[in-house]
Amino acid sequence: MNEIDFKKMLGSYLSDDKIKMFEQSLKNDDFYNKGCIVNLNKVSLNQIIEASCSHVEPNYKIPNCFLNFTNENKLSKTIYHHGGAIYLVDPSSVEVIYELSQKLQKDSIVLDMCASPGGKTILLALLRKDITIVANEVNIKRNFILQSNINRMGLTNVIVTNNSSNDFLYLNNFFDAVILDVPCSGIGMLRKKEKMEEDYTEQKVENLIPIQQNLIEDGSKLVKTNGFLIYSTCSFNIKEDEEIIKNFLDKTKLNFNLYDINIENTFQSNTKVGYHLIPPFYKGEGHYVCYLKNDENKIDANKTLLKKVKTKIDGFEFECYKYKDNYYLQNKFYSELSKLDITMLGIQINPSFKDSKTKLNHFITHVDNLKTYDEIYLSEKEAFSYLKGSQIKLKNNIKTNTKIVVVKYNNTSLGFAKKNDTILQNYYPKQLRIKE
Repeated sequence: MNEIDFKKMLGSYLSDDKIKMFEQSLKNDDFYNKGCIVNLNKVSLNQIIEASCSHVEPNYKIPNCFLNFTNENKLSKTIYHHGGAIYLVDPSSVEVIYELSQKLQKDSIVLDMCASPGGKTILLALLRKDITIVANEVNIKRNFILQSNINRMGLTNVIVTNNSSNDFLYLNNFFDAVILDVPCSGIGMLRKKEKMEEDYTEQKVENLIPIQQNLIEDGSKLVKTNGFLIYSTCSFNIKEDEEIIKNFLDKTKLNFNLYDINIENTFQSNTKVGYHLIPPFYKGEGHYVCYLKNDENKIDANKTLLKKVKTKIDGFEFECYKYKDNYYLQNKFYSELSKLDITMLGIQINPSFKDSKTKLNHFITHVDNLKTYDEIYLSEKEAFSYLKGSQIKLKNNIKTNTKIVVVKYNNTSLGFAKKNDTILQNYYPKQLRIKE
């Protein structure tokens, strides 16, 4: 295991007394270091608080839809997790995203360049349902994880792409904001301290710096006038943080300037470039964030909104976008984005399949306010049985207008089933089922 000199690394930000407090915090879990986004269309804040297994409290910035909690929480094993009512993510995501969520205009387009597993995209998409987010991930395995999480949350204002930063350069001045949560050494990820220390080397940092520099250079070219470039890492290392920003500002011919944001309990080096979130002073993982504003006076790129088409499944009509012979539920899609390698345009539906079990994309049920199919509500015990793939026997023959129904627990949709009198034939996908 590598011995990391935190005193040397944090000396630019913290006094000796605070460094001692930091080092002491590494020996226990008495600070909050996890968080939970709550999809209020599917569940109430109180329901999640009641379902948790540890102390939970509302986040200070967005108390209505984000909870901070301790390590022992079991929310990932709840029914709400499977139904896309919650997403577990570090509280630092709030600090990166909140200011942007307040500044964006209606119909804005945002690029999250290194989006997987999706926490920042999901948070922004839920806070601002009136915008479109392009969530990009160049690593195909991580791209699949990103798609899965966006699907589970039922988000129809997110487009997932699989491109390098260079592939976006034709979209000069196109985005209202670009989020760069760049690949980094991960030395701030203290929940995984042993793994982090084993993996961390100065050589790893040196290898990552050119990647980080390239991402910020490419990302800056995509931001429209008065738009934002947001750079973040989960690192304490000044080489990956302030020095990347300073070098970019020194070299760029574009007119980007530092933009102050309001974050409690943060630290800055004497350069005053960006903000460091350092536990236990901040209730979350170690993180760095810097906002840059584009003050360049230039002409914005064209944005051509495509028209939706209508298609039917089981006699029900959906308004969708058709892309490469597939149909997707998506709020807005622009023709300029068609050149990208799009791996998911929204929530896919498959009207051409004959078998209902095949053509009914499970994740359609996770979309907010989808009222097409009749609903049947299950008890907690029945809901867990459904998630395990079991057939459900109802106590009564509940009358429904549709044979295919959406199964729900409280207000959270879990998936499809086929109703035959008092029996629900389980349509929950085998690959998603809870293993005993």
